[in-house]
Amino acid sequence: METPFLPQLRARERGQVKEWLQQVAQGNGGILFITGDWGMGRSSLLRDAMARAMECGLVVADTWCRGGHGEPAWMPLATLMEQLLRHFGDDPLTQPLAEQLQHWMLFPQSWHIPAQFIRPLRAMARKRALLLCIDDFHLASDHLIRLIQGWLSGVRFEPIGWLLTVCTPVERPLLYELMRRSEEHGVARTLELGPLSLEETGNLIAAWRPTLAGDERLVQVLHERTRGSPLFLVEILRHAERWEDKGRTQRDLAQGIPTSLRGMLLQRAQALSTRERELLNWLSCFEGEIPVEILPSLLNASERRVSQWLNKLLQTGWLEHVHGQQHTLAWRHPLTREAIYEAIPAAQRARLHRQIAEQLETRSREGALLPDEQCWLHWMRSEPDETVLTRLWEARQQARLRSHPRFRLELLEACLHAATVLGDLPKRVRLLCERPHLMFCLPDGLLRALDASQQAIAELEAHPECDPDRSLWIQVHCARAGQLSQLGRVEEARTTLQTLLQQGGWSESQQSMLELTLAYLHACQGELRTAYTLHRTVWQRMRTEMEWWQRWAGTLYYTLRYALACGDKALAHEVLEQFSDWAVHPAAPPAWKELWHLMQAELAYFEGRGAEQLYHARAVRPMESEVDTSLLGYESWFQTLLYRDPTEALHVADRALTVVRQAIGYEREAEWLVYRAQALLEAERFREAHQTLQEARRLAHKLNHRLILTRACLLQAQLALLAPRDQELEKQAHNQLATAESLNAALVLPEVEIETRRLHSALSMEQGNLDAALEQAQQAVACANAWGHAFYRGIASLQLATVLLRTSGQTAPNGLTAQAALEHAESLLSGYGVPIWWRRIQQPRPAMKWVSERGWEIEVCMLGDVRVRFRARELTPDGWVSPRTRALFCHLILTQGRPLHADTLCEQHFTHLDIERARVNLQTTISAVRRSLRRALGEEAGEWLRYDSGFYRWAPEHSWTADAFEFERIARDALALSDPHAQQERLEEALQIYRGDLLPEFAEEEWCLTHYHRLRALYLECLLMRAQLASLMGHHVEVIEYGERLLEHDPCDEAAARLLMQAYRALGRRADALQVYARCQKALAELLDTTPSEPTRQLYESL
Repeated sequence: METPFLPQLRARERGQVKEWLQQVAQGNGGILFITGDWGMGRSSLLRDAMARAMECGLVVADTWCRGGHGEPAWMPLATLMEQLLRHFGDDPLTQPLAEQLQHWMLFPQSWHIPAQFIRPLRAMARKRALLLCIDDFHLASDHLIRLIQGWLSGVRFEPIGWLLTVCTPVERPLLYELMRRSEEHGVARTLELGPLSLEETGNLIAAWRPTLAGDERLVQVLHERTRGSPLFLVEILRHAERWEDKGRTQRDLAQGIPTSLRGMLLQRAQALSTRERELLNWLSCFEGEIPVEILPSLLNASERRVSQWLNKLLQTGWLEHVHGQQHTLAWRHPLTREAIYEAIPAAQRARLHRQIAEQLETRSREGALLPDEQCWLHWMRSEPDETVLTRLWEARQQARLRSHPRFRLELLEACLHAATVLGDLPKRVRLLCERPHLMFCLPDGLLRALDASQQAIAELEAHPECDPDRSLWIQVHCARAGQLSQLGRVEEARTTLQTLLQQGGWSESQQSMLELTLAYLHACQGELRTAYTLHRTVWQRMRTEMEWWQRWAGTLYYTLRYALACGDKALAHEVLEQFSDWAVHPAAPPAWKELWHLMQAELAYFEGRGAEQLYHARAVRPMESEVDTSLLGYESWFQTLLYRDPTEALHVADRALTVVRQAIGYEREAEWLVYRAQALLEAERFREAHQTLQEARRLAHKLNHRLILTRACLLQAQLALLAPRDQELEKQAHNQLATAESLNAALVLPEVEIETRRLHSALSMEQGNLDAALEQAQQAVACANAWGHAFYRGIASLQLATVLLRTSGQTAPNGLTAQAALEHAESLLSGYGVPIWWRRIQQPRPAMKWVSERGWEIEVCMLGDVRVRFRARELTPDGWVSPRTRALFCHLILTQGRPLHADTLCEQHFTHLDIERARVNLQTTISAVRRSLRRALGEEAGEWLRYDSGFYRWAPEHSWTADAFEFERIARDALALSDPHAQQERLEEALQIYRGDLLPEFAEEEWCLTHYHRLRALYLECLLMRAQLASLMGHHVEVIEYGERLLEHDPCDEAAARLLMQAYRALGRRADALQVYARCQKALAELLDTTPSEPTRQLYESL
């Protein structure tokens, strides 16, 4: 079945086909192979190419190959020749071809006869270009493949094009040789069709069902379900009525397979032999990898016969070898497997799975053929009996320590079904009590978890004999309390737990379960001190019980977190030290590694060890991509990015909000709304931050979450202070701080105390009350030092430095100067990034000695080649010991004197090394930088790089400048001017400085990337403005000069293209103007996959 072709799809590929057809029409013939997996739209693209060829005046003939015994080997070629003869009619040029074809039909096995067809074909093509199309050429006979290979030299410089579609992977050596040799000789091109992108999937859905076009979630689910296969997408969209049922959940979407698609796949399967279809049924039972070793015993056949059947199935394109391993197969597309699997009767499927499970179990004694989870799946799909229940019960216990909650839930459901069928009441009750917790772990399972809790409680009440010590009763009520808290019903949950605690008589394990859950409820209302007290009590009681912590290990992260929030660093280190010992234990669950990284990242964030936090946060990220249950990985990565890259932090917050909203978790949503507002504030998007905080406060009021309310008030106070000054905003800041202070009376958290004092200081300073500002800043510093959080110590010191700078050299009562406070703040904040408060007070540092545009002693050139000039001497580009020495030197320059921690430099310059080796390399490279400076500029140049307490900085005692900073300063000044003549002069000055891009050899490295693109964008903006000024003044030659320079750097800039076209037209050079449009059109198509905008097209048409 052919996929209908749409103009919105395959725009790039269609452009390449069009270009190739034009070359054929001009006499540069050859072969175009359209390759791709089954269902990728090869035939559709071939039909589109045929239509375009006819529009271009080519004579088109087409056919297809059926392969095997379905057609004679000569038929495809004979069909093409007959079509050409019919098209040319009685033209004398066709006489030789007609005679040769007639002769061949008498002796079709004589393939030396059609080898002569190329001569009359070349004569016909010189009269009118030919396009010969063969669909499914991978099924062509060996004779036809050899024939076309012999014609390669005959079509190369003739207007003859062969358009051949080939299904990948190419299994036939002869066809592979044809493709390789033809490309080597420059006769062929290959156009590979991959899966549709997410955007193309949306376009296809919009074309078929416009009413579904705006449903982004549906587009995402269908794209994942079909893996971008156009054929599967179209077949599903033919039955779009299934999507009109709004009651279906996201996981239900696209689960069914349309009858037409199933029939199409099964029809292909019917072409196989009986034994091959039997093998196909066995293979469809495997959802992951397929071990070939067990197939002979399953089929009761020899290895040789099974190998023959497998080779035939591989030719269908449904299966593939996994990573080149000959003994392991996998399905290329899950829909293919599901269609075949669903055609097997349910009872037969259960029998097949049972036999596979037994074979895998037998073979596992010699070594596991598959991961445990894939083996357990076959027991899960088997008909329940005592053996199946036993295997599933054992698997459930093993999966608890290693598997994803979603798989564990599926395993539990299968075990529950078996226990119910066999009437095993104790197992059934235990499984019903475990189910709510697993559902609660999933993003989309909150409401289902609450229903499951109610069902479990009802079952326990009906069968109390199944829970003699009432551990299950405690377990279910703890799970239900957590679920209620996320729905805003904290008081109801707290009352239930307190009632249970008052009953007494619980074991230490049960008491600890209740107290940890109660601590969670307190934390959900911001009462971190109460939660910390409960966690400390449980830790002291159960700290030696490793087996108990295997179930409750996740709470240790919160024990550490609450301890740090309340300033108990001793408890935090104790918990982390103990857990580190447990995590390396041979019996430790694999999930503990992720938890250990999260705890290490939290402690590193508290202590300001930025590079270490970044390392642990990155270690969690790949795990987070596989685990959709926990938001801790998102939170750790968000903290890492917040002050380094607020825009990316905002993206993380948005992704996390998508997850929590799907889960209907109000407490988590309110928390992430505050995080989102933080990112917006750091990105200086104040209006959006204010709106987000309003939403967060609404939810926090609903939940009575005092900590989120307090943080929202503090952020709104910051917004008022950072926004443009007026008395109304200052009044708002004062009110928000008063609200935060009243809320903290119950919370008593150092975080809130420090922020309240700091912002009071900032407000007093804006009101001109410097004495009060100094007092409040000192109190904030004292509180931060007592607490110990490096970020808050840094931000409080920064505020103190700001106040001291305003007092014209006054020192703090303890003798601290503004300069010392500023340097102390820098050293603490460098591990986090550059907060907005630091950016707002940044000013020239005395060590930099910025002077006028003349008179500096050190000049650093980073635009183009890296050069350093000091007085009369120069360090040239070839004077550096290595490229990495240049990179490290320029990195320190770009920080403009701010200190960088050694671990941060290791992380960004030696990412391929572990931290110890990276530190050694860093020291070696720093020594090489100093050696390069001394050798070229003198001994004192080696002292320009300073090291102090783990931090490196650029700190020469001479006045200095860098061309990158000079260019940015002058360019921004120029763009802000309103006088055209003054602006023109200033722009010329900036453009003279920009001798090349900033450090192009390091442009893709993280430390350089932002600076590179910022300066490049500014340079292009200056070129465009200079060209616009020249156009306004009627200086058309200058427009051409600057416009051409701009298009060299950015060929897709339509504004520059229009200016050039107008300038060329004014000079009477219409051909050049048309050429500019053609260049722009081509660049837009190749680089952005789009067409020129309407203003550009209108200007082109006016030419």
